[in-house]
Amino acid sequence: MQIDFHFSATYVVARLSGFSAEDAGVISYASQYVDDSTTTGYLGFTNGMRYYREATAHPVLDPENLFNDVSTRSWLPFHFLPGNEGLDGRAPIADGDYERHLVCRQNSKVAQEMMRQVILSKGSPHTLHRLGIASHVFVDTFAHKGFVGLHNNLNNVESMHRLSDGQALKKTGSPPIGHGEANTFPDMPYLNWRYQNSDGEIIERNNPADFVLAADELFKWFRRYQNDQVVYEVAGLSDENKDKLIELFMATNDEDGESRNNRWLELINQNHFGFGAEAPLYIGKGSGSWKHQALGDEYLAWTERCLQNMAGKEDLMSKFQRFGASNLLNVLHKAEAMSSKVLSDAEPSIVYKDAEVFLASSYKKFHDAAAEQRYDIFMRVLPKFGIIAS
Repeated sequence: MQIDFHFSATYVVARLSGFSAEDAGVISYASQYVDDSTTTGYLGFTNGMRYYREATAHPVLDPENLFNDVSTRSWLPFHFLPGNEGLDGRAPIADGDYERHLVCRQNSKVAQEMMRQVILSKGSPHTLHRLGIASHVFVDTFAHKGFVGLHNNLNNVESMHRLSDGQALKKTGSPPIGHGEANTFPDMPYLNWRYQNSDGEIIERNNPADFVLAADELFKWFRRYQNDQVVYEVAGLSDENKDKLIELFMATNDEDGESRNNRWLELINQNHFGFGAEAPLYIGKGSGSWKHQALGDEYLAWTERCLQNMAGKEDLMSKFQRFGASNLLNVLHKAEAMSSKVLSDAEPSIVYKDAEVFLASSYKKFHDAAAEQRYDIFMRVLPKFGIIAS
């Protein structure tokens, strides 16, 4: 899924479930930031303290995506949650079947256990940020089902077509990492399509129906969270709200996620969903972002210098253009980690007097929550299903 679901639709579902506008804003920002937090490494303070961040996403063109020992620390706990072959619990994993247990499955028991762990950890300073991160992972099980967060031939696809008119959908030339070969088609909310998977099976996908089901199940988990109940039978979205969602998923058929997201924001601002006319704001990078608020103007200026430094490298521009990226600077704002590899000046330390700002920031809380999410998936959730992946 892309920003139209991870930010705006998540905000709508959170508000409809009973969260305040402020809390829904934190949840939805954290949900989308999972895709945009690409920087790994230590932050330094002038008094010698350090804080470690580990990325929740890798830039699309990062060569480290080819190496499972590196990339799965992001792909498995944040984007392609293993589905355990749809099984309810632990089962022997035969030789050669391990990777199949890592294939993402819609609303799997693993996904439900992840959400249960979020409720059990409720009360921490970063609890809403953790809920937002888990929300991202949970709804992605509906979009990413059938794919695995590895560089693996299980992700091979062939013969992709639109169901409405049979028009062929072009396979990418990328390696079989996640749904890379299938382009962004699993993430398009309006698309009905089919493809042949690595086993030769023809898979039909109704993305609008899948996305509404994801929203409905997410609504239920939000209600469970609010009621402090890990096992709680709760009604889902009203039929009226489901109709509004599916209509919007089908009608916003621009390939660009930002354009679709802008339409969601317009409707939210017009009180289309009945919880009030509101203006949720997401700034993933640059001025006004969580990172800027936490690290200050000097850090922001340093980041911009890095981006400008990269933008002048014509050899890199030509490489990006071969992948269809016409605006290198825009790409780098979404893949800031790559710019840090060719610095023209050293990363600034944070002045100690500003440490209290950092400690209270949503940027730090997001990274604290991300570390907790990664630990829980690898050390608590997956082992319950007999899966060791860390």
